[in-house]
Amino acid sequence: KTLVNNKQLEFVNAGWCMNDEASTDYNSIIDQMSLGLRFVNDTFGPQARPRVAWHIDPFGHSAEQAALFAKMGFDGFFFARIDYQDFSYRLTKKTMEMVWRGSPSLGEESDLFTGVLFNHYSHPPGFCFDAKCTDPPIQDDPDLFDYNVPDRVNAFVAAAMDQAQHYTTNNIMMTFGDDFNYENARQNFKNIDKLIKYVNQDGRVYAFYSTPSRYIDAVHAANKTWTLKTDDFFPYADGPYHYWTGYFTSRPALKGYTRVCNNILQACKQLEAIHNGFQSVSSMSLQMALGVDQHHDAVSGTSKQHVAYDYAKRLHIGQVECEVLMGYALSDLADKDGSSPLELQFCEYLNISFCPSSETDTFNVIIY
Repeated sequence: KTLVNNKQLEFVNAGWCMNDEASTDYNSIIDQMSLGLRFVNDTFGPQARPRVAWHIDPFGHSAEQAALFAKMGFDGFFFARIDYQDFSYRLTKKTMEMVWRGSPSLGEESDLFTGVLFNHYSHPPGFCFDAKCTDPPIQDDPDLFDYNVPDRVNAFVAAAMDQAQHYTTNNIMMTFGDDFNYENARQNFKNIDKLIKYVNQDGRVYAFYSTPSRYIDAVHAANKTWTLKTDDFFPYADGPYHYWTGYFTSRPALKGYTRVCNNILQACKQLEAIHNGFQSVSSMSLQMALGVDQHHDAVSGTSKQHVAYDYAKRLHIGQVECEVLMGYALSDLADKDGSSPLELQFCEYLNISFCPSSETDTFNVIIY
């Protein structure tokens, strides 16, 4: 909390996950963002509320997502994956940053400053300092034969100037990291510390540790006029004929089950609120499972099979608990005086027309 209060640690996005933008439903996106933001607020306080939306790995981006983030109050949105031809065009035209109007009906209410990252979400080429990297570290002892400070500084300045020529202000966001990075954080930060020190001594560029919100503030202070985008960043291709569109329909069973569980969750939350909660059961298990399931490698269908099984198992556990909760709530609503509580059962296997409760002489159906 001290680091957050001192602005040394900043949260970005802060949803329960970094959700997919093609195979998700707006309802589930709002739910998982609400769950994550509520956790951050409850744990670190309102000062930890993120200002920047951060979707660096989803496989393309939807205008609906931009509109949702704008309505959630974010000041900016950054991501990495856009079509390779669009990326090349924007580099040439210096339109890597823009205002994205996600909704024609909402108009300016859905405007959101949006930026495309330059190096995917990785370190500049040649400057990976983590455990499994092979780039040369910063060797600053002049008595050693592999002393390389001038070479490393020149290479970094060249990388910074190359990136800067594609953006319109004198500020650039240079990412340092990637998947599975900072496994050796001390080694990583030690070299970045040295790099910043010697680059600033050189004086051609100024490097410092920063955050997305500080970058947003600096860019806004430049008082530039930005181009306006109103459509999607779909479909995404990272090369000729390399379209990332198969996941729109992959693992349809998981996609379908996700929708079913979302429907159950909405009814579960409503009945939980009407009843003012229960001590023994809650909707939280299904909320968390569905929150994780909106991830860009979950409902998208791009995970390994054993991971997909895990998503489905967690959804089912949450579904069962919500069904118990809904049974309690509906029974209480129907049995006002508490004299004859109902024993409600759910037909979970209607896809194979299997429901033992309906195979008796008489039964009642409650449709919520």
